[in-house]
Amino acid sequence: SITTYLTATIIYLYITLREDIAICAERIVKRAWFYKFLSLGFKHTSTSRIVHEKAAWWLALAILPIMVSVHTVVSWVFGLMYRPGWYNPFFGPYFVTGAIASGVATVIMTAAIFRKIFNWENIITPQVFRVLSNFLRVVIAIYIYFMICEQVTMRYLGPSHEVEISEMLLFGSYASIYWLLVIGTLAIPFILMSLYTFIPKLFSIKLIVAAAT
Repeated sequence: SITTYLTATIIYLYITLREDIAICAERIVKRAWFYKFLSLGFKHTSTSRIVHEKAAWWLALAILPIMVSVHTVVSWVFGLMYRPGWYNPFFGPYFVTGAIASGVATVIMTAAIFRKIFNWENIITPQVFRVLSNFLRVVIAIYIYFMICEQVTMRYLGPSHEVEISEMLLFGSYASIYWLLVIGTLAIPFILMSLYTFIPKLFSIKLIVAAAT
């Protein structure tokens, strides 16, 4: 599963870079032959771009279920070993949702850095950050929902060791770390990215980047 994910991702990256490699072949004369070879004959025509974009779109779509399978397999490493707090059917969705949230947050921060360094304000527009933040906000809400479901299940009728783990997380020796995670990396970012929905004038790229960080 992991090998398939890595292979598909490398192929996707290569496909999306072919046009850039072809541009390098035109501008870097000394290594033009090398870039021409890597571009595999890419041509700057509208037909070629349409075919290219369709191929990248379908490959991206195919990668999604592979991504889900990868993070689910990783969660099984923990979830299928009986240990209080780990033997949990939520681990699959937990890992997938967490991976998506951290991935989108990283994209937001990276986009902001490239936008600033290369003056790409006309390429990476505020609308890009608005769409990404809306998506990240939904994913965070789903993750919070899973956490609530986990705690309710454990505390309502869970085995004694599960209840003990819940007590340690919510009120015991790990409470400071747990609530720092919940409030600092979930609740506050969710609130920050929700503000401009109700008060549009509060929309700010800096605010979104701060929430993603």
